[in-house]
Amino acid sequence: MTSPHVIMLEEKDASGRALWQLHDDFCYRLMHVAGDSVVFTIPAGYVSNLGSVPKVLYFLVRPAELHKHAIVHDYLCKEYFGRGPRPNTDCPRWIADAILYDGCQRRGLPKWKCTAILLGVRMYAHWRRLIPWSS
Repeated sequence: MTSPHVIMLEEKDASGRALWQLHDDFCYRLMHVAGDSVVFTIPAGYVSNLGSVPKVLYFLVRPAELHKHAIVHDYLCKEYFGRGPRPNTDCPRWIADAILYDGCQRRGLPKWKCTAILLGVRMYAHWRRLIPWSS
């Protein structure tokens, strides 16, 4: 996976996080153990706050360190699982979380940090009532 070309915008979101905009379309290929793959294309112009990592976990990893995985995670959460325009039950929430976890591992973070970030993301989403625990 290549790194997306992102531009930091001057404005911030409601929680004070910086906003980042994709300059070009960004394709993420998710490989399956059976050899199949799924490609998610995040369109140019998509804006993310890289908010996949809750602020309380910034001491473990800064969001910019996981930007390519955080952008994919944010996009999937918004477009497929959240209140986005295209709900898709063929792509369960755990896939987005697995992509973020994979990003942590690729950055060389210890397994306990990857797990803490994953649990933090899941707990925050549950707290925000974005996902049920079972998905």
